[in-house]
Amino acid sequence: LGLETIIEGLKHILLGSKILIFGSDLNLICESIMAFLYLLFPFKYPFQVTSFLHKENYNILESISPFIIGINEQYQENFFVDNEIVIDCMNIFVIDLDNKHSVALIYEEFPNFPKKLVENLEKEIRVLEEKFKRAKFQEPTRHSVTTSNVRETGVNPNNPEGNFNTVKDFNEHYQYYFFYFFCEILKNYEKYLNMDYFKSNDSDKVTSIDTLFNCKKFIESHGTNDIPFYTKFIEDSQLFADFIYKRMIPKNNQ
Repeated sequence: LGLETIIEGLKHILLGSKILIFGSDLNLICESIMAFLYLLFPFKYPFQVTSFLHKENYNILESISPFIIGINEQYQENFFVDNEIVIDCMNIFVIDLDNKHSVALIYEEFPNFPKKLVENLEKEIRVLEEKFKRAKFQEPTRHSVTTSNVRETGVNPNNPEGNFNTVKDFNEHYQYYFFYFFCEILKNYEKYLNMDYFKSNDSDKVTSIDTLFNCKKFIESHGTNDIPFYTKFIEDSQLFADFIYKRMIPKNNQ
């Protein structure tokens, strides 16, 4: 997967599109799906994920809910027509692994991620990829750091300069830059949490996100060019809603 496809794919995942990954190599499909879920942190995907869908189950593709599904065949533009799959009024992001191509089949305008944040992410990833090309890898040791180390500190504690000796080191740094990217998107969100909610008699009940979070104020806190993205992300994304619920609602009430 190219960086542009990864960024675009993550955007469509966050904003509720259906994701279809086509390819003749099933292992590559599985790896691609796992990569998206891995890079999505701190968000957790709550919908159906299937690495291989049998042809007799293609009717699932007409589901109204989002999904990430792998199709173990080469992508053809007439795939939906040939299989009598109705995709009217659906937002589908198709990734063609065999031809390293992606296409958005959408019925509505999809806003882009904040431009400046994307530019910073691309710059960091390009530098990382150049290091990867020059790296001489060693076999992982029993003392290799875990992904949780990167999540907690932002860097590999054994390798703070961003160099790496194993593919695992590279993957952890790659994930960190996306984690930082999402942190920048969520920056200052805690200021808009409704802490008075805990003082109410309904604090032990599941409620709407508007009760827990000042969506309008958070959206308005961003630049004019970025408001379309934040509006759709905050108002329509189940992933954002789940992110807020998990921080505001006790686990036993979720």
